[in-house]
Amino acid sequence: MIRNRLPSLLAFGLLTLLLVWFLPHTSGLRYGLVVLLLAGAIAVPRVKYTLRRLWYFPPVWGLVLLSMWLLLQLFWAWYPLETLEELKGQWLKGGVILLTGAAVAAALQQRGAQGFPALRRLSEALTLIMLLQLVDYARLWWTQGILPRDAVGLFGFKTELSYLANLLFAMCLAEGFSRLCQLRSVLPVSRLQLVISTLAAITLLVVAGARNGMIGMALLLLSTAILALFVLPPAIRQRVKFWPLLVVLAVPLIGFLSWKLDPRWQRLAETLPYAVNSAAHPSWLDSERYPWPRLSDGDLVEISAYERVAFLTEGLRLSWQYPEGIGFTRKAFSHAVEAKFGLPSRHAHSGMVEWLLAMGWLGFALWCAVLLWLIQRGFHLLLRRGSGLGLLLVCVVSGFASRMLIENITRDLTFEWFMLQLGILWICVLHEEQKTSF
Repeated sequence: MIRNRLPSLLAFGLLTLLLVWFLPHTSGLRYGLVVLLLAGAIAVPRVKYTLRRLWYFPPVWGLVLLSMWLLLQLFWAWYPLETLEELKGQWLKGGVILLTGAAVAAALQQRGAQGFPALRRLSEALTLIMLLQLVDYARLWWTQGILPRDAVGLFGFKTELSYLANLLFAMCLAEGFSRLCQLRSVLPVSRLQLVISTLAAITLLVVAGARNGMIGMALLLLSTAILALFVLPPAIRQRVKFWPLLVVLAVPLIGFLSWKLDPRWQRLAETLPYAVNSAAHPSWLDSERYPWPRLSDGDLVEISAYERVAFLTEGLRLSWQYPEGIGFTRKAFSHAVEAKFGLPSRHAHSGMVEWLLAMGWLGFALWCAVLLWLIQRGFHLLLRRGSGLGLLLVCVVSGFASRMLIENITRDLTFEWFMLQLGILWICVLHEEQKTSF
């Protein structure tokens, strides 16, 4: 009796897990649900068989090789005990969560299932998160006078929320584009739900003043316009001939809104030269010892942009000094800066910099190879098999990769969320590739 109801219980459990993922003080509940979902999914018939098929999936071997490299680094890691703890608490945990996402997706992907049930649960959870967060923003503004851009949201900081909003927007864009092009659908949801989800994602990005999220949304729209103009087969391009025109109208509107709502843009262009020349302007290292540079009008540089670019510039220089990596740790940039300058530093605001210094160039190359293979597989599904899942895979993976440049999303809950959805997408890809190409 319970076994027959397992898929329904797993669907509810997955939705619950996603909703509590970023809530504070829920780590015990979150990881308890991960364990229960993994155990329950494996009990479903044929799930073990599906998971064994992943061994023939090249990204799995890429992650295995990367894991072996990270273990090998223990022989020369600067802080071996810290690295070992980080491998257990971050990398191993991420691998278990990836396996959980794959197992649950395989359990829900029963014969006769419409679309991809696990992706549907993901879109429903993201929509609820956006709507609840907007309500929470309204509550904070009404009761305390706190503007959304200055608030810590119910579901986390602006970095996490903008990433989730971009993910939901990518899912809606992939589904809408698939329907417009008459490709195979990704999400079996009504038009009303698709519109609500899209508007919720856009509204949150605008209200929160998430600059990187607005950039991500514009890039998603531009990438689909390029597909519509140059990449898709001619027969499909005829169905979306007005799409590039809509994008040409939408992207400037997004830019205008971001410019008006976020005054930081007005100081960005003059700030960048100071940030790139980080050695001559070392305020990123210690702003009390080295005061912030001032612009031509006497105002301070745009500090957020200055720090991000300066950390990125200095981090790349440090990575050339330690190409073998210093060991897998979230404090890689801080340790390297302290070793060179004798001063402690915060994290680099860049997952790419942190992992370059931690994994070394070989380890980071293996990680990039995994992501590039997934992007290539996404294009194959889109162009050769006529599946909207391919567009979603490209958007999700390339979105995470691009955010690694300017945000430290390669650790903690954001990285674990990415691994969960990656496991779900892997199973969806395996299922989709069984279908006949058009």
